[in-house]
Amino acid sequence: MERIPLGVHNDAGEEYFVEVKKCLLHNEAEAADKHLHKVRGVMDAKGKTQAVVNPDTDAYRFEKVAASIVDWNLDEKDGSIWQLTPDSAKRRNIARLPEKVFKQILGRVDELNADDPAERRDFRDGAAGGDEAGLDDAGATDVAEVFAGDDLLEAAGDTW
Repeated sequence: MERIPLGVHNDAGEEYFVEVKKCLLHNEAEAADKHLHKVRGVMDAKGKTQAVVNPDTDAYRFEKVAASIVDWNLDEKDGSIWQLTPDSAKRRNIARLPEKVFKQILGRVDELNADDPAERRDFRDGAAGGDEAGLDDAGATDVAEVFAGDDLLEAAGDTW
């Protein structure tokens, strides 16, 4: 893990930070990459539908940051720390970040995942994410949240 100091201090004088993984896992990078390969159908002048790659770079960047963040000390005015769990709360809080801070985190996440020193490839110590990635021993992911369009179904039995 790596701590990114944000250069801003809270009311107690402590510097805000975000802690990120030094390397995304394959499935986390793949989930982000999917946003770069989205295809949509476009009708041409003759009425034929053509497949066009329509990358969603904003969703790609958001997914990379969301998968990377493992801790922070960001807080409300009353001093309560922003939630990191469940994942839906973490994502809502990431969306609250000022753009400059989001870009600062994204820049470091990109740097960490671009170069590949051996110490970041050691999966045995959990440096890439390990249990934080939401995987159990069988490799299954947590199914507590299911996205349906723009809405989030958080409990079994919710309908849309």
